[in-house]
Amino acid sequence: MTALEKEKLFLIELISGFTDLKKVLQLRQRAEQIQRPKKPLSEKQILYQLMNVYVIPPAEKQRFLELEAIKKSRAYTKEEKEELFELIDQEEAMRVERVKLLIQLSALKKIPLPELVQQLDLQRFGDAA
Repeated sequence: MTALEKEKLFLIELISGFTDLKKVLQLRQRAEQIQRPKKPLSEKQILYQLMNVYVIPPAEKQRFLELEAIKKSRAYTKEEKEELFELIDQEEAMRVERVKLLIQLSALKKIPLPELVQQLDLQRFGDAA
């Protein structure tokens, strides 16, 4: 298995938590294309965006976790369900952008994507405390 094939498999595993099929297909297509942008960002710019731009605000993350906890005790109200889906959509959109940035950074640093993710000690949205 080539390094590119391994990166493609890693991307597919990375997006396995998505619930929106359109976004999954977009990422899979991106995995097939893996190419540099026309005007690549610097490592500093990419890291800034990863750390400051494409991040779920703490209050929204807390609300997501609260809504997730509700399902253990009772059914969602219509409003709670809509709010949960909005938060999920927002998180998935940001995840797509973060994966794109990680691909760019991986190419810039000339290291495989899984190694980069490990170096940065990244966590999935639901896994972070």
